[in-house]
Amino acid sequence: MGENMLASLSPLQIKQLQRVFYSLDKDMDGRVSEAHVAEVLRHLGSTDAEAEARACFADAPPTLEMMSFLTQMARVLARVGDAHSLAEAFASFDEKDEGMIDRGVLHEILGHDDALIAAWEVPAFMDRAQKRFDYRKRTLGH
Repeated sequence: MGENMLASLSPLQIKQLQRVFYSLDKDMDGRVSEAHVAEVLRHLGSTDAEAEARACFADAPPTLEMMSFLTQMARVLARVGDAHSLAEAFASFDEKDEGMIDRGVLHEILGHDDALIAAWEVPAFMDRAQKRFDYRKRTLGH
């Protein structure tokens, strides 16, 4: 079942999740905890990240190694919903069809919610000047 879940991820999504894993594995022991997974789930927009993280660890050891983490994140991403619909919502603010929206627009869309902004406005999805948000990269994994 784990392999099937991993097959649902694009190569880019796997690379991005691997980077997330390595950034969370601060002690570099090759494992992440439930708190780490909850942090990722919050970044993915989960409204109850702690409960979802507990569910990820229900039948697992107290920490996850890379492949288990990827499998759990694939399950979560499968539940997140249609990323294309989300991209279309952002696209409605992208008058030039560049795949980018201004940082201020992102803040408005997210209701100026600091937690949501922190989850979405990460350097990997911002332009070099940190003024525009690349919604296609964030929502579609392009």
